[in-house]
Amino acid sequence: MALPIDLHQVPQEPGVYQFKDAEGSVLYVGKAANLRARLASYEPWNLEPRKRRMLEQVATVELILAGSEKDALNLESNLIKRLKPRYNIRLTDDKRYPYIRVSRDKYPQVRITRNVDGRADYYGPFPDGGAAWETVKAIREVFKLRDCKELLDGGCLNYQMNLCWAPCIQDAEARLRAAPSLAIAQAVPDDAYAEAVQKAKAFLRGDSAALTRDLKREMERAAEEMAFERAAKLRDRLAAVEVTLEKQVIFSRSQEDRDVFVVVSEAGVAVGVVTLVRSGRVVGQEHYFFRRAQETPGALLAEFITRYYEHLPSVPPEIVVPEEVPGAGALAEHLAEKRGAKVSFHVPQRGDLLKVLELAEKNARFKLAQDRLKRGEVEGNQELEQLAKALHLIAPPRRIEGFDISHLGGTGVVASMVVLEHAQPNPSEYRRFKLSVDKNDDFAAMKEVVGRRYKRVLDEGLDLPDLVLIDGGKGQLSAAKEALEELGLDDLPIVSLAKREEEVWAPGLLRPLDIAFTSPALRPLMRLRDEAHRFAVTYQRKVREKRAKSFLDDVPGLGPAKKKALLAAFGSPDKVRDAPVSALVKVKGISEALAESIKRTAPSK
Repeated sequence: MALPIDLHQVPQEPGVYQFKDAEGSVLYVGKAANLRARLASYEPWNLEPRKRRMLEQVATVELILAGSEKDALNLESNLIKRLKPRYNIRLTDDKRYPYIRVSRDKYPQVRITRNVDGRADYYGPFPDGGAAWETVKAIREVFKLRDCKELLDGGCLNYQMNLCWAPCIQDAEARLRAAPSLAIAQAVPDDAYAEAVQKAKAFLRGDSAALTRDLKREMERAAEEMAFERAAKLRDRLAAVEVTLEKQVIFSRSQEDRDVFVVVSEAGVAVGVVTLVRSGRVVGQEHYFFRRAQETPGALLAEFITRYYEHLPSVPPEIVVPEEVPGAGALAEHLAEKRGAKVSFHVPQRGDLLKVLELAEKNARFKLAQDRLKRGEVEGNQELEQLAKALHLIAPPRRIEGFDISHLGGTGVVASMVVLEHAQPNPSEYRRFKLSVDKNDDFAAMKEVVGRRYKRVLDEGLDLPDLVLIDGGKGQLSAAKEALEELGLDDLPIVSLAKREEEVWAPGLLRPLDIAFTSPALRPLMRLRDEAHRFAVTYQRKVREKRAKSFLDDVPGLGPAKKKALLAAFGSPDKVRDAPVSALVKVKGISEALAESIKRTAPSK
């Protein structure tokens, strides 16, 4: 009766988990500061009878990673509100969070509730009852909306305390009799009350400017009138409202509705994730797999968005994407027809929406990794068996080591080695290399890294892999093979995989091996090649960033533009250091005085 998920693959991060039955219905939604620890606590002996019965029905567990525990809490609340899982209602009544309810009467009423239905407008959930009460008090203080269950002909105490417009009293004389000190001599028109309701709703959606401005004004007026007790209450109310607003917002301080799309692909498989943002709050996330993913990421993204809205009744005004979508103009027009209003695409560069995108991509990679592991359990052995047949190996390769080279214009040359064991990545065995080759020569770089790797394997008595994979074509393969031969490893199986046509090359052949693109034999090689490329590029970027921060940053009078010009001319800070003054002054913007300053600042070799 254990959960159907490998806990070793569950991240130790905040997030939300959903238990689903065999038909895909959500049984339970929970949150956790540490997903792995929380799911590990679901031991049958440690659960009450109702939860044990729930556990017996769980067929799948779906995870959504969150940025923090607070975000997980709010996301859990929104999912429970939308999905209404059976076991959440029965088992976690004490976890139902408060909402502010605005009725849809002629004169709407504002109150707090923990029961949500479709007969009113709801705002929340709030982290606790105290925060909701402070918000309602602020609304009554500023907007003077009623909170009574039914209208009373003669008004009530709230009107006398100036906490309600008392729309129930339409006669001017009756208003004066109910509260002479207010000196309100005329009835409140319906549109005035309706305007107050709209302002209150705007605040509850996150537009706090009107409320905070009016609270500050009331506080200052009370202080001027020397009503210091009232001013202190208003000050505390303002502080409480600001805290409440901070707790309400999950990701985006903008209150627009948006759908956030990302697609992540690997080895012919892609996963698309759409994060649903409503009024600045994440209310859910969905993911879809593409089993044919030869298209570019942009084309996959466009296809994903098109297919996603095919059967949906509505489209939000803005769609957030990580990059420009091919044919975005036509797609936006198509979606605008469905929506009946303009639809735009947005590629955020900074701020809250970028964080939403990054978290969506994180979830997409996690889903892809889960899928890869799931497929590996069933397909991994079959893939390796097919690979062994295609390469004429004695047995399916248990361990495959893959290499890739990365550089920027011939500078900052680095290499990576990644490992597949039983068709699954083993990141603990990954290695990275700085190379002595400092020019655009992939052949020399590949020979160096392969030679260094297997010399160390021999020197330290480590186990050799069953297969070596080189990222590249016939030239890179020949260089790597030469390095192996110099070490006496002529018999170590080695192949290369060229990116353009996914061609597999073996030593000594004039043509690539006849392996179809759809063949299972190609999949482990493609996964390993892509992972080697990712690992190499990541390392090269780190090296480049480290080298970019150099002694040039400390040269007085050398700004970013001149620094960029120097690096473009010489290639690296070290080469700038070694250049004579006569060479430095040939760079645009570098005077003789500045060149001499560069030489004085440069460290000695």
